[in-house]
Amino acid sequence: MVTTRHDLVYASTPQRDVTLDLYVPDDGAAQHPLFIYLHGGGWSVGDKRDDVEGRMLPLVERGFVVASASYRLSGDALHPAAVHDVKAAVRWLRANAAEHGINPARIGLGGASAGGHLASLTALTADESGPVGDHLDQPSSVGAVVAWYPPTDLVMSAARSPFEARYLKAPSAYGYLGLDSETSAADADAALRSASPRWRAHRDAPPHLLLHGDRDAVVPLEHSRALHDALVGLGATSALHIVGGAGHEDPALETPSVMALIAGFLDEHLTPFPTQESPGRPAVTAPDS
Repeated sequence: MVTTRHDLVYASTPQRDVTLDLYVPDDGAAQHPLFIYLHGGGWSVGDKRDDVEGRMLPLVERGFVVASASYRLSGDALHPAAVHDVKAAVRWLRANAAEHGINPARIGLGGASAGGHLASLTALTADESGPVGDHLDQPSSVGAVVAWYPPTDLVMSAARSPFEARYLKAPSAYGYLGLDSETSAADADAALRSASPRWRAHRDAPPHLLLHGDRDAVVPLEHSRALHDALVGLGATSALHIVGGAGHEDPALETPSVMALIAGFLDEHLTPFPTQESPGRPAVTAPDS
């Protein structure tokens, strides 16, 4: 059995309230690990109730509370608004953990496509503040990231030959970042790099699990390879799971075996944050957003 709580407001923004849905296992446990899920849709469309059956409920069945969070789309506000929203959601959930049966020390973050991009970028920039939401005494750090076919290198996504630039529409990252044909090449490159997980990777990044099909024609497999290689090259933990023959939003990326892999990865890496009682490891105390 699952207890569902819809449309919980976690922050107010100038455009609208941003909300989340909670799926809590009715298993009698006082605390559960938490997985926060972010929907895809090219940063411009999508809904927090997408992917409930395929990705969220299988994790609830394995003992996770799942929070599916909305965020401002590019038609509401441009980058980094969505990242600020996600950080506010993490802080709100940590601050309200006791009420919802959540272990605040065991929080993972993930999503599909654009949602996977936001999950990774949020986790990689947890030390950067933002103006959205309350509970600034709570950290927005997470213990692990799971990303289905994320666009990780927006520089690579935006690359166009002169012929392609003339006849193809601008990449969706341009709309997300507020770039257009009048933006100088240098300014566009700087904005694209700043918003790319591949270019924000660092050795202290939380462990990443990247899932991708090798026939993805929307977000090529090279995006997950690039982030994986960057993380591993810097000494961080990353696992890359490639599904042969699978395309974008392919059901092969949410089979029972894949969901069991995800649950195992989260269970392994969502270890409690170190405390002052843990010798040799610093406590996590600094608030961010």
